Amino acid sequence: SGCISELYAWAMGGNSLVLPPQAGFLMNNSADGLQYIVVEVHYDNPDLLPGLVDYSGIKLHWTQQLRQYDAGVLILGDYTLHLPDVPPRTKAFEAETSCPSECTSQWKNDINVFQDFLHMHQIGDMMWSTVWDTNNNSLGEINRIEYFSFDHQHTMPTNRTIHRGERINTHCVWNSMERSDPTRMGLQTEDEMCIEFLYYYPVLTDQMNRPYLACIYRTPNVTGCGNYRDPKFEKTIPQPYRPDPEGGVTKLFGIQNCVAPETNENNDKHAIAHENWVTRVAVTTTTLLIFCVVAAIVIYKKRGWIAKKILPKK
Repeated sequence: SGCISELYAWAMGGNSLVLPPQAGFLMNNSADGLQYIVVEVHYDNPDLLPGLVDYSGIKLHWTQQLRQYDAGVLILGDYTLHLPDVPPRTKAFEAETSCPSECTSQWKNDINVFQDFLHMHQIGDMMWSTVWDTNNNSLGEINRIEYFSFDHQHTMPTNRTIHRGERINTHCVWNSMERSDPTRMGLQTEDEMCIEFLYYYPVLTDQMNRPYLACIYRTPNVTGCGNYRDPKFEKTIPQPYRPDPEGGVTKLFGIQNCVAPETNENNDKHAIAHENWVTRVAVTTTTLLIFCVVAAIVIYKKRGWIAKKILPKK
C-alpha cells in the first residue's frame, strides 16, 4: 500500500527533531497510528567514485507513556516538484506558493507549530513563510532564512498557533548567476526544491479520518490539500493565492522575524523597532568608518614623523 505520510526530513547540516513533552507521533497497529517506518536516503555521486560506504542512520526514542496530543507533519510549497525552472544568470528568481484559506478552513482544529524546516538546494538564496488571517491581515512570519546555505539546513524551533481559515504563503529565492543552463525542480543535488515542513499538534485528519498530509503547489491554477489518496485532493485554486506584497526579498542583516505580533499596534511597534535597529546599525557603521579614517591619518602622520627622526637623511 506504500507510505502515506512524512515523519521527518533531514538535510546537510541538519539538527535533531525534538518533540515537545505534550506531543508525540502515535505508533500502534490501529488505522490512525504508525504501523511501520521506511527510511529513504538520497545519494548523489556524480563523479561515480567507487568504494563509497555510508554509515549514517537515525535514532528514534519511543515511550509507552502516551502523550496528550498526537503530532503531525504538514508539507507546504512544491512537494511534487512542479514549479517552473530557474532561469540561468539570474540574481534573484522568486517563487511563491500558497496554502489558501479554502484549504485551512476545512481543518477540524487549529494547530500548534513547534518546529519548522525550510528546504532548498545549492542555488537557494532566501526562503521564508508568512501567515495571513481571514481578513487578509498579516500575522507575521513562521520562519525566515535570509542567507540560505545548502550545507547548513536546520529545523527551527517555533511556538505559534495557526487557526482554521488562515493562509500560509511560502517563498523561495534562487541565485543562478553562476549557472549557464536552466535549473529544474528535482531530487538531484544540482536540481532545486522549495519545500516547507511544519511539525505541529494536534494532528489533522480529513473527513475519512486519514492524515491531512499536504497543502501544496500543483500547477499555477491547481492547489493540492488534504490526503493524497483523496479524489478531491486537487482543487481549482490559483497559485499563489493572494500573493504577498513586494519587498520580502529585502534582507534585514539576517534578523529573524518569526514571532507574529497579536495586534496592529504591536505590528507598528515591531516595524518601528526594526527601523530603529537599522538606524542604529547605520549610525554605528558611519561612526566606525569615521574613526578608522581618523586613525589612519594619525598613524600615517606619526609614521612619517618617526621616519624623519630615525632614518638618516640622504
